[in-house]
Amino acid sequence: IHTHPPPPPNQVPVTIRTRLQELIYQANNDNADVTPTHIITGNLIKTYFGVEYLSDIHASLNNTDRLRYYIDKIQKEIHPQGQGLLGVVYNYSQFFEDEHVIIVCTTSEQLNEWIKCKHFQIDLSFKRVMGEINEFEINYYSNKHNLILTFARVFTNRATTIAYQRIFRVLFDLILQLTGSPPQFKHIHGSGWNCIIADLDYAQAKGLGLALNEIDNTKDWEEHLVHIFRSCLVHYKRKIREKGYNDIVKNKMIALLTAESESAIDQVFDDIQAIEEDAADWITFYRQKWFIASLNKSMSKIANDVWITSPDNTNVAESAHALSNRRGRNLKLLTAILHGQKLDKERFTTIYVHQKYNIPNKGRDKGLISRNVMSNKRNAKKLTKVVPTKRKQNEHTGSNKKTKTNIIEIEEDDKENICTISSRKIKTRNGTEGDDKESEFTLKLSELEFQERALALRERELILREKEAKIREMELSLAEKEHVLNSTK
Repeated sequence: IHTHPPPPPNQVPVTIRTRLQELIYQANNDNADVTPTHIITGNLIKTYFGVEYLSDIHASLNNTDRLRYYIDKIQKEIHPQGQGLLGVVYNYSQFFEDEHVIIVCTTSEQLNEWIKCKHFQIDLSFKRVMGEINEFEINYYSNKHNLILTFARVFTNRATTIAYQRIFRVLFDLILQLTGSPPQFKHIHGSGWNCIIADLDYAQAKGLGLALNEIDNTKDWEEHLVHIFRSCLVHYKRKIREKGYNDIVKNKMIALLTAESESAIDQVFDDIQAIEEDAADWITFYRQKWFIASLNKSMSKIANDVWITSPDNTNVAESAHALSNRRGRNLKLLTAILHGQKLDKERFTTIYVHQKYNIPNKGRDKGLISRNVMSNKRNAKKLTKVVPTKRKQNEHTGSNKKTKTNIIEIEEDDKENICTISSRKIKTRNGTEGDDKESEFTLKLSELEFQERALALRERELILREKEAKIREMELSLAEKEHVLNSTK
């Protein structure tokens, strides 16, 4: 006969362990970077076991290290090389060259949609992936589907001119491989992409120009950019505001955007140089032919209709970054790739459903006209100033002090003291002065009331302390009496 208590239930039963592993696999499908916290705070425990907490399933799971052990075991089975760069190399295609990493994430469906559009935006995001890897995106807003689409995601550890040249070269080669036709540029092939919008990143622009020069070497990289490249005006104006120049110089810099000829642009640059000597580097940078052409239509060789219909900012790209960042920031590389894949799949599935059943993603009209109307309303609201209205003066009050003549007669029974006071002038106070006196009196009255309340609170505190002291005395006396009674017993 065993007299000792039964051993604690340290081992997880096989049936529960199997079910728990299924739960972890499901959680891993939803989130590649699953942790014990994700499972404990999620709904899968209740879905699989019908209870809220792990310890309710079995007493052995009160030790959360067991859950962590099972998660690590399954993660190693799924990702034997981890979820960093080696894990990506193990699971996906990659390009290595002199320590430059390029990981392109796209599909044939995305690339087929990309070659159909006329313009698109490019930008680099810095927040999604931890470490030195950043995400470069190709984005576009579809007016037909009212959706921001991402055609390709490129994870890279470099942001130099050569790095961008390689990125564009790889993307153009992938288009040929997955769609069967090379990318088309309007200024080269007569049809295809007619405008590419980016921010003021010199390396991005030059890398694109060099990649275009590889396709058509009859033009140098700068000439290619003059035909197809536009810079974001929002970034341009923001950089001007951040500079320490005076308002005259800043206005001249803004005037470059609307100058109607090359001579007018040169004159603006000369004026800036004459006013601000420290702006020499700025002038040298923006005076480059391709750069000023990306900001001013009179210098660009982009067609007028294309210039008017294409965006003058990278708001779509910034919105796409924000959309991706909602799924998580500072992620592991593999997790960021899987999240991006899921987001892009959702977007293109929405397009497929819209095309097949004519059910849009949103009921509201978010087309180009609607967005322009809303933008104009916001700008008008910013420019509108609220003018404070003056209160009407009291009809009985005036700006000038008035005098009033009163005749006061004082009569007494004693005739000796009878006197008549006449023509005595009494100055009445101005209405404004009366209001000031009244407000001053009200303020003093409120101060007195506050002091009275403070004194009343102080008195209450003293009374409470006295009562507490009396209660303490009573407790001590009772304790002494109990001690005496106990000692007599």
